[in-house]
Amino acid sequence: MLHLLQKKSLQDLYLCYFCALFILVPLQGFSQGIPVHTGGSSTGTISIKMRGMPSNAGVMRVALYNERNDFLSEKPAFGGTASIQHHESVFDFHNVPFGFYAVSVFHDENANEKLDLSIFGPTERYGFSNGARGLIGPPSFDKAKTFFNEPHKTYIVEVK
Repeated sequence: MLHLLQKKSLQDLYLCYFCALFILVPLQGFSQGIPVHTGGSSTGTISIKMRGMPSNAGVMRVALYNERNDFLSEKPAFGGTASIQHHESVFDFHNVPFGFYAVSVFHDENANEKLDLSIFGPTERYGFSNGARGLIGPPSFDKAKTFFNEPHKTYIVEVK
């Protein structure tokens, strides 16, 4: 009888260990709102597909920000320039470490390397990840950020 109790206790112990390892540990990430990535590389490719440009003139300027304090500054984590064809553009960022990123793009129609402004705001179209928009001015990093943890992810940004 003692042998059966010891065997049952050992099975219970293994069951508890299994539950903790495969159920409770991954849930810690979800409780923080962070998707859990299992296995493989810790970098991937982010493709930014931009739509809504009124013309094929100029270029698209694309930036990935991973820091709230750097958002919309001249210090993106990654940046690039893409050509426009058929009023659409795609830019790929390779070897991007997994984490939170906010995407910012603008249609630099005159290719002067800046977002042109008037007294009423931008005169060139722009967009952000999550379709984020600010009430007055640009959206916050938190509205535009998204969690990236896949080998390849495409984000679609509509410029307006």
